[in-house]
Amino acid sequence: MTGFPRLLAALILCWGLSFSVSAALPASLMLMQGRTIVWQTEFEKALKKAKTEKRILFVAINMAGERANDEAVRVHYRDSRILSLAKHSVNLFATADRQGASGQRFPGLSWAQANRIEMRVREQFLKIPADTDVVAPQHLFISPQGKILLSVPYQITVGELEWMFAEALSKNDPQFKWTLDGRARAPMRLKYGYQKTTPAGNKAPSKEEVQEVLDDLRKGRVDFWDIADQVGVIIRSDNEDAIKYVKSFIHSRWVRTNSRIDLIEAIGKSSPKPWYVIVDPFVGDKKENVREAAIVAMAALGEKKGLKTLKKQLKKEKDATIEGRCLRAMAKLAPKDKSVISAIKKVLKNTKSSEELRMHAIVAAGLLENRKVVSDVLAMALADPSAKLRSTAAYAIAVRRDKELLENLRAVLEREKNLAVKHWLTSAVKAIEGSNDEAFKDFLKDIVGDSDSRRNRRERERQGGRRERRRR
Repeated sequence: MTGFPRLLAALILCWGLSFSVSAALPASLMLMQGRTIVWQTEFEKALKKAKTEKRILFVAINMAGERANDEAVRVHYRDSRILSLAKHSVNLFATADRQGASGQRFPGLSWAQANRIEMRVREQFLKIPADTDVVAPQHLFISPQGKILLSVPYQITVGELEWMFAEALSKNDPQFKWTLDGRARAPMRLKYGYQKTTPAGNKAPSKEEVQEVLDDLRKGRVDFWDIADQVGVIIRSDNEDAIKYVKSFIHSRWVRTNSRIDLIEAIGKSSPKPWYVIVDPFVGDKKENVREAAIVAMAALGEKKGLKTLKKQLKKEKDATIEGRCLRAMAKLAPKDKSVISAIKKVLKNTKSSEELRMHAIVAAGLLENRKVVSDVLAMALADPSAKLRSTAAYAIAVRRDKELLENLRAVLEREKNLAVKHWLTSAVKAIEGSNDEAFKDFLKDIVGDSDSRRNRRERERQGGRRERRRR
């Protein structure tokens, strides 16, 4: 068996193998035009400048060729409100990517300078050796005295970066005033201080490497047990031929459901936004587990073009879990969209909606970028007769660290009788006040039910049923 049929057979048999991605550096990026944050070129001088001028130090750790990193460079560091905030800080851009001594990463900042800054950042602040991988993107806010005030690993929104800037600047100078935009909220993974995080993925492959893999796959030159690993390389690239190639076999009748779900989930975790075209058709799949995996992947990919498909599915969806996932995906893709806001409100106002669906709607509301709507929705949820809904509202408030709701939260806590809800409300108050309490770490998994895919949940249910029958 050679070529395409062989690839299909191997994927069906061995898709469970973990994906590996080449550490090859991405091709040189073209210097983007337009305004951006003013970056310092020397680490030691930046530290001295921050200390002398009593400014915070902002450090952006980046890795070219990966969707969250490239989005930060393309969008976050060019946003007008971020630019205004960054004028109050001393800013360092750090990357281990090497694109040539003569090239520029930003106007006035060479790749070589960014490389040297990255080495000093890991020595001075991250306390990790030179041969250890660093999570990217990652953002640090450091006091003039060199103490890490705030940090967050992985992807964040522009609004979350704005919130961190405002929080760090006000901590350094209590007189600093900034009116947060409607999009602003705390990042979910925010830490006061710093906590070492293990990188979850590898660098994107180069165009040359992707082409070589595609040639080998098409000609059947890949060893049987290596095919899944090679597909893992392909799905991390934005190569159009790679997308077309995967699209050609994912719809094949020879690809079993579990293998198809595995691939959809892998795309959601690892692929650039253009890969949404592969996931999009499965949002309306007749199989519930495929639909759920596709909707979760669409949210992870973050491509707004998928909103139309999600809206269409929401209107006809009958499964509460998937309907809730749809709402959350829509809120992630279009957090300001009026129709998305309306859909979330409709669910929460309908007392006939299932408790599970309304919990998902509250989580979705927490993703919106309209401060008034979010405040109104979460305040309404705090007054709901359902203990689970009140607990979920506490979660959403805690994750956003929304100080505007602190007074209301304390009032609700004072009259709350349910001990479980009191626990979540108390934890939410602590979070807003600046605690790193891990109380909500597993909330979505344990309370809302995000722990596993529907496929795994059903398998455990079947196993539990068999064990029960054997006991009888």
